[in-house]
Amino acid sequence: MGENVSTAEVEEVVTRGAGMKACVVYGVQIPGVEGRCGMAAVADPEGTLDFDALGDEVRRSLPSYARPLFLRVLNSEMNMTGKQNIHLHNFGSINTNFSSMLC
Repeated sequence: MGENVSTAEVEEVVTRGAGMKACVVYGVQIPGVEGRCGMAAVADPEGTLDFDALGDEVRRSLPSYARPLFLRVLNSEMNMTGKQNIHLHNFGSINTNFSSMLC
């Protein structure tokens, strides 16, 4: 049985680890897996995201079940409105043809 995870708490940690860059965390469906896995989307239009610092902060601050498994780096600013609603089109499910995950 999975744990419920507060996306707001995870967003706070990812934002801090990403050097205060805008981010949003959401669940994505993986074919053949029950529930959702966490994905963090980080706006990095300057291309300066420190992946080591982000990974260190996530590992230090979140239990393993709450860590996002996937990271989407956006090369543009996020269009955020209201209570963290962003326009990411339809990124609610992902293509699983990938070679690495965040852990």
